[in-house]
Amino acid sequence: METQTIEYVAAGDTIADGALKDVASASLAATTSILLAVLVIACFVSNALLIATILSSYKLRNSILYIMICSAGFVNLVDTILVMFLSVMYIANTTWTFGDGLCRLNAIVQQYTFLKMLFLLVIMAMERVTSLMESWKVRITANHCIVFFFGFTIVAALFAIPLAFNGFPVKSYRFRYLCAIGSYSALAYNIVEILVYIFTLFFLLCCFGYIFKKGNEPRSLPVKPQDYEGFIMETRTIQENLHLGKVVLFITLAYLLLQGPYIVMCFIVQIYNSKEILGKGKEYEIPQDADTLITWLRFFFPLVMPLIVLASCQDIWTKFVNLVCCRRSTMGPLGTWTNNGHRPKSGAPIVPNNVLTLVATSEGLQLRVPEGNHLYHKQMQQQRQQEEMKKIKDTVMYGNVDNQIMTDSSNVSSIRSKTKNLTKKKKNGKKSANNSKAASDQRWKY
Repeated sequence: METQTIEYVAAGDTIADGALKDVASASLAATTSILLAVLVIACFVSNALLIATILSSYKLRNSILYIMICSAGFVNLVDTILVMFLSVMYIANTTWTFGDGLCRLNAIVQQYTFLKMLFLLVIMAMERVTSLMESWKVRITANHCIVFFFGFTIVAALFAIPLAFNGFPVKSYRFRYLCAIGSYSALAYNIVEILVYIFTLFFLLCCFGYIFKKGNEPRSLPVKPQDYEGFIMETRTIQENLHLGKVVLFITLAYLLLQGPYIVMCFIVQIYNSKEILGKGKEYEIPQDADTLITWLRFFFPLVMPLIVLASCQDIWTKFVNLVCCRRSTMGPLGTWTNNGHRPKSGAPIVPNNVLTLVATSEGLQLRVPEGNHLYHKQMQQQRQQEEMKKIKDTVMYGNVDNQIMTDSSNVSSIRSKTKNLTKKKKNGKKSANNSKAASDQRWKY
């Protein structure tokens, strides 16, 4: 009797199970692509508005720090368009169908933007340190910052250009939704890039350490009262510089927390899969969930950076609101005009004529009446006249006691004679008034 072999199909290998997996993966890909597309739009709009806000204001674009923030916004725009948008297309198609050229471009942009953003943070921190150091304010100028800017741009480009050659391995990663350096890359390239990151982070640490040290330094009041004004202005300048230094620190922390894990993950994979270490062994792979989570975390930095700037810098936020609401900072209230009914010039700010200004003077706090307001001027003039009349009456009736303390006998006698004459005149006036009343009274007539 012949035995018949029965073949069993493992669970999940049937046609129905395969169809269910395909439907589930397609649904997950659609949801992921929609969420990532919303994030791409938010990143693009926020960075574009930040750039427009800074460039539209003459005051903002004259600041070196704000120009560097604007450059960081441009870097985020490049990252959003050439990296995140391609990731959306990759997720929607479930496979990379854009060829080797776009894959290499995707990896090149990542290498460039990571280093470029870190170098921009170095320039920002260095500019904040020089603003707090009296000896370096004159030495470090805008031209030096421009030299550093282009120098760091060249360094970032030198690390990104090798990926454009076919000899350098680049491949697409399924769970990262983008392309990156593949296996059998040069170990020396990775080590040199790691050293650049370490040196840059150490320099940033020194800069922020100096900023915190400057913020904790005690300041004593000057001995001379006339030096108070300069002391107050200097303290205010230091506080503003420290505040902007904290803004740079917040951006750096966001970079380290959001993009730092992705950069570390890339270095780990590149070193383990390098040509000198991998050899003929099996390629090292990051777990799927960790790979996807770290990549999603990296996508949030282009959105978080503009939000930090807008939330921390009051002048940028004010200009941003005016830009979004199509409102000009020089416009007055609706239906009000100055300059005798003529329209004011566009560059001249309108100062309302119904606002009192509290001014600190050497004599204390005083209210300053606005120029051009006739009602306030008339009221103040009436008050002055009333005060002068009151002083004259007091002087005539009682004499100026303060000025008569150290007077001689002649002055005293003259003042006494004047007061006697005044009292006589008053008595005569009262008698004449009584006589007129008696003459007019009919009861005394017979």
